[in-house]
Parts: sequence; structure tokens; C-alpha cells
Amino acid sequence: GDEASFEDAVNTWLNSYTRSETEIHQLVEGMTTPPSN
Repeated sequence: GDEASFEDAVNTWLNSYTRSETEIHQLVEGMTTPPSN
């Protein structure tokens, strides 16, 4: 019982962390990439 809920918590945290990491990466890319026009 506890193990399953612990895994759910870890998976939820990993999903949110990965999403945040992707957003941060895109933000950094947007700041460091010169505008194309």
C-alpha cells in the first residue's frame, strides 16, 4: 500500500520536474537564440 503511493508520488514529482526542466530549457533557448527576423 505505502510502496504504491510512494511510487505515485515519485512519478508525479518526476513528471512535474521534467516538465519544468523542459520549460526552463525552452526559456533559456529563447533568450540565447537571436531573433530570426
